[in-house]
Amino acid sequence: MTYDLEGTSLHVSLTIRQATMSNQFLLSALVVLLVSTSPMIAQFGLDRVKVDRREGTSKGTSVDIDFEKTEKARKTREEAERTSSQSKTASDVSPAAAPPTIDVDWNSQPFRPGVMWSSMLSGDCLRFHSVEGTLTLNEIWMTFLPQKTTDGERIDYTRSSDITNVRIWADAVSQSGEVVGRQYFTAAPLELPIYTLTRDDIHSQTTRLSEGTYELRWYVGGHHVFTFPFNVEKLTSDDPYSPVSQLLFLRGPWEEWGRAGFNSDAGLRLSIYHTVRSMDVINQSVTDKPKDYQYLATLYRDNKAIGWSSMKTSHDLDAPDFENIRSRNGYWQRLEFGIYRSSSLPTMKGVRTNTFLTKEDLSDGSYRLEVQFRDTTEKRNWKDTYAFTVRSGKIVPDPKADRKSHTDPLTFLEQGPKMFYFRKQ
Repeated sequence: MTYDLEGTSLHVSLTIRQATMSNQFLLSALVVLLVSTSPMIAQFGLDRVKVDRREGTSKGTSVDIDFEKTEKARKTREEAERTSSQSKTASDVSPAAAPPTIDVDWNSQPFRPGVMWSSMLSGDCLRFHSVEGTLTLNEIWMTFLPQKTTDGERIDYTRSSDITNVRIWADAVSQSGEVVGRQYFTAAPLELPIYTLTRDDIHSQTTRLSEGTYELRWYVGGHHVFTFPFNVEKLTSDDPYSPVSQLLFLRGPWEEWGRAGFNSDAGLRLSIYHTVRSMDVINQSVTDKPKDYQYLATLYRDNKAIGWSSMKTSHDLDAPDFENIRSRNGYWQRLEFGIYRSSSLPTMKGVRTNTFLTKEDLSDGSYRLEVQFRDTTEKRNWKDTYAFTVRSGKIVPDPKADRKSHTDPLTFLEQGPKMFYFRKQ
């Protein structure tokens, strides 16, 4: 059997070299099968069938079947392609052209839009699947969304029924510049000028990542307003009985920053980010296996310890002690803690020395936060160190979070009015 396929026809040639009764029957059956399935051939734009049977040739008994292209078949195929295309969801299609750019009146807000660092570092806002490599963004906080166009028309951030009306999106861009996923958002006021972005699942494409370097590029009205860099790391297993052969992990700013803030009673609250990267999983569906270890944070001012994250008991002054921490494999979490006052600090009347530090305790100086970790299972210890400065009773913002010195909005660290980010040393 031989065949030739060209743009307008398909030629099939069948030859039976020994013209026995059984072979003749087989030949007839093949002819019937090919002719009867000609509507399937029409999917390729061919539907006219011509059968030419030649008996007793030198090579044997032969049959030639020609499928020719017709206008009806062409229309049938075009309709099938159109239906197939329409049935695909946005998640199955690579990012198409973005919504149109609008002329934004940037003067309608005091600053350019920013994405809150706290939400970008949140494992709940950036949900990453370690097996599939999918990244889903949701409940992101954004600041200073422009309110109108240069023509004075109000910008509506709530419409998403038509993709051309969507005003906010984020592109995941590989190191080569390829857009590997686009996610769209609507926005609603949280505590102005902060807005909560909700993912538009209808129009958003699946963002599937592999090992490499990426950026999340945020757009408002078609204008690039912020860039979040990160990496994806791959671990593999040589164990043939491992439920998974490889896992992917997010790496980047989580490992570079700590955070300070205050609760409603002006108590000092410090935070760091932690995770585990391991091929030790429960099964192929549950890869975020928890790991327990211990930590102790010590806060120094001008190289003198002024407090600790934990005490042995509430009555043991200046007796710091480790406490337990649980991390989840492949999931970034924020560990928040207060700092117990050292007995060396002056106290106000009626204030016990074993209470937590407050905003009033942060006198001017250079501060250093040392966090010790202890893994009793693996018998491993390590330490991370962070630093910040207090001046005139206020935490000095990092240069990247200071609008007076950092003028590039694409890389500005938006920390908001109540949080203060500091770098790991």
